[in-house]
Amino acid sequence: MFTDVVVAIDGSKFKAVNNKKKTYTPKKAKDLIARFDKSIAHYLAILADKDKQEYSDEDVTVMHEKVAWMKNRLTELADIEARVNERNGHGYFSIK
Repeated sequence: MFTDVVVAIDGSKFKAVNNKKKTYTPKKAKDLIARFDKSIAHYLAILADKDKQEYSDEDVTVMHEKVAWMKNRLTELADIEARVNERNGHGYFSIK
């Protein structure tokens, strides 16, 4: 019946790329946004009270840079949250 047998062996290996750090669920996105809001409020409170405590100009500059970075990250997280909410069936969003 089968006289000629052909066997093909493929040596391909595939690696999963779905990383926990790059996968967002609605709860994770909401929690991260809350955490960044709290951190921004904390740094802004420190900067508002800088007259009461002694901070060097370098410390104040670093705090301003952190607040700017966190605000930028907050807008990214808001975009991610919107994408997660768009995917009603899946419930998660992965960044490549």
